[in-house]
Amino acid sequence: MPGEGARRERERRRARERSARHASGRWEILFETTDPAEMRAHRARERDRLKRYREDDLRLDVLCGRLEQDTWYRLSVFVPDP
Repeated sequence: MPGEGARRERERRRARERSARHASGRWEILFETTDPAEMRAHRARERDRLKRYREDDLRLDVLCGRLEQDTWYRLSVFVPDP
């Protein structure tokens, strides 16, 4: 398809940049809950504050507990080493 090679190369370049940027640092938890509605409400409430972070520096994890434990929702931000 036209443009597919350019898109793939752009995605590869972004992945290389992201891995280089995230090579040294840590992920800090901003918010954690077991209630998906509470997570959505938090993200809506904090939308303006979250805009100050780069999109690549935010991570939303869904930790599935299956049947034995609750599912956890965790919003984290990447903090580079100084």
